[in-house]
Amino acid sequence: MGSYVNEHPRGKKYRIEELKKRRDQIYAEQTSALVPLIDFRLSQQNRKLPNVGFQIAHHGQTHPAKAYVTVKIAVGSGKHLSPEAIGHYDGRYAWNVNPGQAVYGLFKLRSNWVPLKDKPLRAKIEVTVADIYDYPHRLLPVGYILEHGAQDWYAEPCEEQM
Repeated sequence: MGSYVNEHPRGKKYRIEELKKRRDQIYAEQTSALVPLIDFRLSQQNRKLPNVGFQIAHHGQTHPAKAYVTVKIAVGSGKHLSPEAIGHYDGRYAWNVNPGQAVYGLFKLRSNWVPLKDKPLRAKIEVTVADIYDYPHRLLPVGYILEHGAQDWYAEPCEEQM
């Protein structure tokens, strides 16, 4: 990279950023088989607000994985609750999931955060799975909604801006 001669008539000059991006793309393609089947969801079963249950399960049979989870909550279409306000769900902590294992968690919302008739609670969950080489693989975000009087969260199309 550093010894490329601009005046030389042959060859291409690549920027370091381009090479790193291509390297990461190739690595992601080659390691995608190392990402296990991970299932995650919110649950209100046996819980009452402001408590919200969380489950993450590893359905693969080969390698353990680490999952970094970010949960964002909003009332209606309002601004999301800061991830720091709900503890270990801000993407900084690794959930260690072994093959065939499910891990259950719990977080509390602010006590005044309840679904109203015209403003349900909305959640967006983002999960990044680190494979056995600690390479991160970002899964697609999943959206959930909890309407007034509903017994549990159900999936909804997930907006990127929340």
